[in-house]
Amino acid sequence: MTIDKIYQLIPQVTTVLDYLECIRKVNVPILRDLADKACVKGPTSLARLYVALNALGKELSETEKELSGVINRVKTELMPGLLEDHGQTNISLEEGFQIVVSTQMRASVAAGKREDAHQWLRDNGLGDIITPTVNAQTLSAAFSQMRKDNIDPPVDLFNVFHQPTTSVRTTASKLTK
Repeated sequence: MTIDKIYQLIPQVTTVLDYLECIRKVNVPILRDLADKACVKGPTSLARLYVALNALGKELSETEKELSGVINRVKTELMPGLLEDHGQTNISLEEGFQIVVSTQMRASVAAGKREDAHQWLRDNGLGDIITPTVNAQTLSAAFSQMRKDNIDPPVDLFNVFHQPTTSVRTTASKLTK
């Protein structure tokens, strides 16, 4: 990830921030008051308000989905890539935040290999994590520990990959302000 690609995203971020400012101005208590007043005016008035609120709700829901996708991309691709290009794993901001990039192991049972995978887990002391299905988060944690013990799960039975991720921490200086 190059710095030029990051700068290309800035206009999109500015648009998102402007949009979020508009959302902040939507005051839910005022909307409740409008609904109460529309009830007094009659069913047609309330129906019109409902159509407008429903449209607003759909727009906010769609925007939330899109925003979640952007956040995930920054978290798992852009930030890890850029910090790696600069030889860093974290960056502190003067606003009192620290951005930390780490890698998490992800694992799941390979398609069509359930019985063999369950047997392998039993043979390697992990039979207790088997339920009707094996929880991917539990499996990932178990494999992370096994990796520390230099034990690798068979790649034909399990899908295992290392997922870069980014987190935001508040620094002590921010907590005291």
